[in-house]
Amino acid sequence: MIKSKTSLFALAVLAAVAISASQARAATYNAGDLIMGFRVTGGIGSSSNLLVNLGSAITFRDLTSTNILNITNIGTDLSNTFGTGAGNGVEWYNRTDLSFGVVGVYSSASSGAVTSGDPVRTLYASQTRTAVGTLGSANSATPTGISGTNMGTSATSMVSLGGTTFTNATASLNNSSVAIVGTGANTWTANTSGTTDFNAFNPGVEQTFTASAWSTGTFGTATNVEGAVDLYRVLNSTSGASPTGPLRSGSYEATILINQSGQVSVSAVPEPSTYALFGLGAGAIVFAVRRRQLKA
Repeated sequence: MIKSKTSLFALAVLAAVAISASQARAATYNAGDLIMGFRVTGGIGSSSNLLVNLGSAITFRDLTSTNILNITNIGTDLSNTFGTGAGNGVEWYNRTDLSFGVVGVYSSASSGAVTSGDPVRTLYASQTRTAVGTLGSANSATPTGISGTNMGTSATSMVSLGGTTFTNATASLNNSSVAIVGTGANTWTANTSGTTDFNAFNPGVEQTFTASAWSTGTFGTATNVEGAVDLYRVLNSTSGASPTGPLRSGSYEATILINQSGQVSVSAVPEPSTYALFGLGAGAIVFAVRRRQLKA
């Protein structure tokens, strides 16, 4: 009986590890991955964009935890690119000209199969969070009224960004999910320095750092939050969408935060259906344990 309980416990642990691993950053870019981009307007790092692959957007859409701490840590990359404070006196997290945001899309095709509940040209894009506020809920302006033409143009820009960033990077730091590239055509800067980011989002997808940290005691170890953006999902079509949502208007999915150490974390409220699935899974484990106990 003890051995049976141990086996069931091991399976539960493995399942938890599998869920955690699915939320880890991707080593190489795949269609539908989220890209976090950083840029500055002058000084150290002004000729570079720092891009980070956060993994599949579907994972963020279907989060199974309220808070996910440290999905990646890019403190070294940010320091090396935008200032360490040592020798040059510039610390990346105190730069008021440093901005970041997140975008992603699976396909720019005008038609095609639905992928994991996302019709073609389903966009993922961040919006500036005005304050930390209540984590797990939106505190930003919801993107609305995006035209079908702009959805297509935005999707094309995002696909191009992902395809060129991680295959033709001029330098790479720490791991292959982080790339340092220039600021020319089809780069993060080229898509965010105008009045409408990625040809569809106005206000833009970025949040600018401040000289002081936001403080939140409600997010585990993710204190000294330097920046936070809300991630939205925008459907170009509701046909086959699961979950569904408003047409060409954003649905809040999660809040992505970065702290002074470069730790990137996520806060969201899991979907009710997710809770139900966990309830079924927990019930099945309890049932199996009791059944084995009766047989023992």
